[in-house]
Amino acid sequence: MLLDPRHYRLDELLRRPYTPLTPFGSTGECLWATSPQGWGFREGVHWVHKTGERGLAPFTLDILADGEPVEVGDAIYRPSYVTLHGRHEATGLQVTEDKFITKDDVVVSVVSLRNPGEYTADVTIDFSWGVPAGEQEFRSGIPVYVHRHAPPGDDLHLKLPPDGRRTLIFAVAFSTADAGDAARRARYWATDETAVLHHAEAYQEWFDRHVPRFDCSDPWLTKMWYHRWYVVKKNHSRPRAGLMQEDTFAEGRWDSTWYTATITYGAGHALREARWLRDPEYARNYFRGFARSQREDGLYRSFYVDGIARPDADEGKYTDWITAAVYDLHLVHPDRNFLAEALPALEKNVRYWQGHSWENDGLLVVDDHWWTGMEWQPSFFYKADYRLGERRDGRDVQNPVKRLDLTSYQYANVRALAAVQRLLGNETAARRHDTLAEEIRAAVRAKMWDDETGFFYDVLTGTDEKIKTAKTVAAFYPFYAGMPAEAGTAARAWAHLTDPAEFWTPYPPASTAADSPAYDQEMRMRDKPVTSCYWNGPTWPHANSLVISGLARSLREHGEWEGGRKTLLDLVNSFARAQYEDGDYQRPHTGEFYRGDTARWLTRERDYHHSTWADLIVSTLIGLTPREDDVVEVHPLMPPASEGGWTHFCLEDVPYHGRLLTLVWDDPAQPEDVYNDGDRGFTVYADGKRLHHQEDLSPCAIPLPPANG
Repeated sequence: MLLDPRHYRLDELLRRPYTPLTPFGSTGECLWATSPQGWGFREGVHWVHKTGERGLAPFTLDILADGEPVEVGDAIYRPSYVTLHGRHEATGLQVTEDKFITKDDVVVSVVSLRNPGEYTADVTIDFSWGVPAGEQEFRSGIPVYVHRHAPPGDDLHLKLPPDGRRTLIFAVAFSTADAGDAARRARYWATDETAVLHHAEAYQEWFDRHVPRFDCSDPWLTKMWYHRWYVVKKNHSRPRAGLMQEDTFAEGRWDSTWYTATITYGAGHALREARWLRDPEYARNYFRGFARSQREDGLYRSFYVDGIARPDADEGKYTDWITAAVYDLHLVHPDRNFLAEALPALEKNVRYWQGHSWENDGLLVVDDHWWTGMEWQPSFFYKADYRLGERRDGRDVQNPVKRLDLTSYQYANVRALAAVQRLLGNETAARRHDTLAEEIRAAVRAKMWDDETGFFYDVLTGTDEKIKTAKTVAAFYPFYAGMPAEAGTAARAWAHLTDPAEFWTPYPPASTAADSPAYDQEMRMRDKPVTSCYWNGPTWPHANSLVISGLARSLREHGEWEGGRKTLLDLVNSFARAQYEDGDYQRPHTGEFYRGDTARWLTRERDYHHSTWADLIVSTLIGLTPREDDVVEVHPLMPPASEGGWTHFCLEDVPYHGRLLTLVWDDPAQPEDVYNDGDRGFTVYADGKRLHHQEDLSPCAIPLPPANG
């Protein structure tokens, strides 16, 4: 073990002041909270989905000393619990409350009283329940059993002598099993005076057991690694109800009633991120939820929660690359049985999306900017000269488009499906999908690539006119999908990314190039307002992940060009810095999208799980490149230290093909052996055994020994 776990405890790494804009970190299998303020839980607790406008209020507490209220003073946030402090001036009474949500869905408040004064303090705790006991129903048709536990009445009115101390615990348990289970959970936590310690240890243990440790010479990126794994856990749930029988991930748990659901648009990112957890069942179960709720026509439902999916006629849809991400998961955690289980859903999904090739030319059409997931992309408004009409949703002036995003996703889906079919022995079906993938690639190259400008464009249906006045970030998505290209073609396309007159804002990449008439960082298009999710200018983490991954793949597969590695690192660094609110190292914050000129976040969302981060570190800069055979391929894309590259990094116990790999770099040009492993240069370990060593970060491919060898 090269990285001491004691130095990477989330409660210490991510500790900061707790304000109304600080998300509550701890969650259960169903319960989560926004940011409950004050003593107790007087609002902001939610069951799976957002529960009412202000959430549930399990209980409120008011603490009085000699008849006067004790107000909350300072408040400290830790991911596993929040600590509030208060002091009564006249008596000196000190009050500390530690509050948290346990992994088994119990809301707990541990109130500690201390009287450091010379006289006895008369202490009263007024409390009231905000959630009825017994069987409740927070979502239609799903019973939830609530059990409440509070100290006896005499303990709530006490005389605390000088140097006296008391601890009181309040607990409300929520269970989908039965009333007895809820009662057992509440009693367990309410009778444990070391509940805070036990809960904090259990919370950290999840990260120790499942998450690879990481360290590098850039502390901002190191800290962001742990913050983003916290975001993964914050959005995880396991309701065991309705369509949500196993592990799943919300898109975001904060202000919106929509994003707290399981949604397809960011699901490819969630799968790619979760594949680096040591237990692959988190990602597999997440996919199983989409497969279970899949429509008969093959579409993975864009929105489902609890036992309720929105009716087909009213649910809309989002573009997605879930099928491709399932294969990406397999490359890290091989399991042919799981692929066989998933195959029917994958095949139906590919057939569904291919039906969007209206003209049977391989290019997929999106006829409504709302379901592309990239709302207000200018190509949808090309025929209207980017001038909006009377409807706030823009549907009165939009035009259908053969889109680069959906077509790229489908190419990745088809390639993945062919690979899965080949692994499962259906060579005929695999070849058929190989042919389809080639048809899509050829159509993109023939109709969407413009050799004069060296760029990809959306095209109009019917005429195949390239929409050249609407360069969008989706033009880089073919590289994410792995479409083959000549090195010169790739370099020409990527040159647009780094052009300040197009995509290279201070916090790149812009979602629409700055030279488009529709470009704007404000919520408008040609001075007319649009709605809150707009892709005609701002920078989106969702796109960052696709662009960074696509650039890395292109550098490996199409050949490197001068400045390519530096561009890759600059993108990662920009993305990292944007995820610190107002540039404050103490306040990591992942939202929905931000201004490309200032990095100011443009919606209220917090802890938003709509992009990758760990996957970027592992597979782009460090360069672990998953493949089907038992070979560890590492192709680092780190620029030299003179261009800002890391002088050291350690990725410890990352899962790969049933082993735990550790990848370590200590720049030989630096004076210190940072990780004290006796090696300078690049070293790979498998299950703790030294597997490979080299002096530099050149690409390598190392056969894995047998799992127990």
